[in-house]
Amino acid sequence: MNLNELFELQRKLDEHIVKEKGLEGQDLLPKKILALQVELGELCQEWRGFKFWSKNQKPNMLIEHLCPTCDTTGYDKIGPEHYDYMTPCPECYGTEKLGETNPLLEEYVDCLHFILSIGLELGFEKVKPYLVHKKTALTMFGVIFKEISKFSVVSGREHKQFYYGEILSNFIGLGKTLGFTGEQIEQAYLEKNKVNHERQREGY
Repeated sequence: MNLNELFELQRKLDEHIVKEKGLEGQDLLPKKILALQVELGELCQEWRGFKFWSKNQKPNMLIEHLCPTCDTTGYDKIGPEHYDYMTPCPECYGTEKLGETNPLLEEYVDCLHFILSIGLELGFEKVKPYLVHKKTALTMFGVIFKEISKFSVVSGREHKQFYYGEILSNFIGLGKTLGFTGEQIEQAYLEKNKVNHERQREGY
């Protein structure tokens, strides 16, 4: 995963958002920190490993998006409840689904967007993450929440930079613990970054 490249892409997105929303000169750091905490909570929801009361504690890593055009028959719909059984559906090409998504990975890169954005806000894009020894996901979630809380209240650039390094390092370690490769994370980030630019152009 090329963090330098991701920081640069995030910089362009941040500049796009600030210009599009007229946010020049505003201190966005408190909102970015809160947004990161919210997104981290959403990542926990997709991970599900803390839900001791539930029979389903497996991460949400696959959602199949079924084709509504052909009602998942795979054939061209030519009228109410009528299909051309010789012609594949023009939307899904006979596969009966429009694709798959990984909600856990999507929430992970949503968090990454805000971590990178916070780093850029404070000029910390040169901070190098360290290798986090493997811990359980539950432990790492707890550590990251704690480090974000400390980061949000400490004063002084040196202290901020230290806790930012902790957040970044543990978050990258969390990605590995969740089973993501650097290539998967980078590709998912690129896809979501493109979506975020499109949302700004569409007035999101």
